[in-house]
Amino acid sequence: MRDNLEVKGLDDKEIHLFNLWIAAAANEKIKPSIYPQTEIVVLDDKKVLVVQVPEGRDKPYCDHKGIYWVKVGSDVRSAPPQELMRRFQESKQIYLDELPVQATTQELDKSRFFSFFERNFNSTVGE
Repeated sequence: MRDNLEVKGLDDKEIHLFNLWIAAAANEKIKPSIYPQTEIVVLDDKKVLVVQVPEGRDKPYCDHKGIYWVKVGSDVRSAPPQELMRRFQESKQIYLDELPVQATTQELDKSRFFSFFERNFNSTVGE
C-alpha cells in the first residue's frame, strides 16, 4: 500500500524476493523457527502478498539474539524473567517443581517427605 492507501501491488520478482525474505526471517531470526504461510491475493487487479502466522505451539519465542519479547496491548517489550518462567510453564516446557532450590536437607521436614514418598511411590525411603 502507498501512503495514500492506494494498492501498489507486487510483480512476480518482488513476490519471489519477499517470500525468500519471509522464509529466511522465520527460520533464522526467530527461535524456535516459525512457519508463516503466504498467499497471493489479487486486489484491484494488483497482486498483494498476504502473510499469516499461525499461533505457535512452542511458545515462548525469542529473537536470534536470545531476547524474548512480549506484546502488551499495542506495545512490545522484552520479557522479564518471572514472565518467562510463567510462559515456559504454561507451554509445559518447564515445571517449577523440578527446579533446584536454595535449601539444605536440614531445612527439609523429613516426616512430610517420607509421607509424600510413600504415598506417591508405594515404597518407603531406603527400600
